Amino acid sequence: MKKIALSALALIISAPLAFGSGVAGASAEPPLPTLPTGEVLKVLSYYDPQQVASVDVTTGVGTVDPAATGFSTLIGPEGAGFELSTQKTWLLDLDCTLWSLNNDGTTTVEFDLAVTTETEISGLQECGALMLNQDGTAYVTASLTNGNESLIFQVSLSDGSLVPGSVVNTAVEVAGMSTDPSTGFVWVSAISTYNQAYPPGLWRINLETGQLDYTYQILPSVYNNEEAWDIAFDTSGRLWMLTWGVDASLVSIDPDDADPEETFFSVGYVLRSGDNVSLGSDAIWIQGIGTNPTRTLATTGPNVEWMIVAGLLVSIAGSGFVAFSRRKRTA
Repeated sequence: MKKIALSALALIISAPLAFGSGVAGASAEPPLPTLPTGEVLKVLSYYDPQQVASVDVTTGVGTVDPAATGFSTLIGPEGAGFELSTQKTWLLDLDCTLWSLNNDGTTTVEFDLAVTTETEISGLQECGALMLNQDGTAYVTASLTNGNESLIFQVSLSDGSLVPGSVVNTAVEVAGMSTDPSTGFVWVSAISTYNQAYPPGLWRINLETGQLDYTYQILPSVYNNEEAWDIAFDTSGRLWMLTWGVDASLVSIDPDDADPEETFFSVGYVLRSGDNVSLGSDAIWIQGIGTNPTRTLATTGPNVEWMIVAGLLVSIAGSGFVAFSRRKRTA
């Protein structure tokens, strides 16, 4: 995966953008979305110096954990998750090595997935997302040396071995993957596509087949045309994600709401520390929560021709999934 370097402008915390009209005389707007009590959004910055931070979701300010340093040997953190049973944080590197974050802030390489899965998967090149299942396994997304599809597969966290029968192809490059605990469904953030019928955006996915569910997709126009990278659900079913571009943003949305556009919230994201710390992150997690995914998750959907026509009709209609004018509020 290639990331765009973030400009110095991202150091400025932008005003929050949220649902509500902001028109004079309008009714009182709902409060800003927050995490459920006891939950903390964590990030691991992508570029050196790589550090862990806890993020205030209402302001976008991340406070660096002084104990959690020493990531200089990671090429680029592409995913993270918290395992409830062991109280262990797992990190996925770009080169498909799986690490653990120790209590003293150091890291340990647990497995090289290119080695532990090489009998079943040939040419594993780059990994892009990690989702812990809270059952001793994790899902990983990856690309191959020669191929025009991405893989999703499940591995054991005890030895890094492949779970038999878990390898599937999918039509998009997945940067983030998370289970919605309010529904049991899995969503992915797609940053590029191998099939124009499945554009970048947020998609509900069937992990048995790798099939994206066309009836449950949210295009970037709903969340300010920002490029979504890693994602994490909180226990209420609200999705949080960090985006990349000229600025770094913390974005949240409720993808299962009748009108996801109305739940949109975005705030400029900045790490607070004494040194030059890169803002970008493709590894976020919510400390202390986890759910088991429901694996029969999506229909195969209609044929490709209908999907293309339907997508055009949705755009023309200006539905909640393709927002041409989004109501925002400025704090």
